[in-house]
Amino acid sequence: MTLIVEDGTGLATAESYVSVADYKAYHVARGNGVEGSDLNIERRLRLATEYIDIRWGPGVQGTPLDADQALIFPTNYFTDPLPLPLLRACFEYAFYAVDNVLFIDKNNVTDGVGVVQSKRRVGPIETSTRYSGSGLGAPGKKYPKVPKADALMKMLSSVGSGGAIR
Repeated sequence: MTLIVEDGTGLATAESYVSVADYKAYHVARGNGVEGSDLNIERRLRLATEYIDIRWGPGVQGTPLDADQALIFPTNYFTDPLPLPLLRACFEYAFYAVDNVLFIDKNNVTDGVGVVQSKRRVGPIETSTRYSGSGLGAPGKKYPKVPKADALMKMLSSVGSGGAIR
């Protein structure tokens, strides 16, 4: 299946913000290993694009250029229909997805909620556990931390930026 890349016009069939070739060039230039088949990279790029749209879409500035476009970008707010931070974030999220999950499934978490202390006593049975509130299974945690990609998307979105938005 061929990946349909958004070209900045608001395609109704777009699946990714970036191409496989651009993904490879971006990571090779940064000394990152580009692993996997093109088909596997396409899968990760689709996932990264969906992740961007779901996580960051509600806070993206502007409105879509076309009512029928498949993705959140392009919008009428930015001078460049597909801003560079968006493209770089897509590269970074797709790279992160090589060995990690982007969408946390609370029903299938193996990393727990960040146990800080666990205490057990056998005679008159006593159990005590203290949690850090972090880790993939932490209450309220929906998304993993991907610092570089998250910082890039915060440049384009009002989600999670804090402060007053005017």
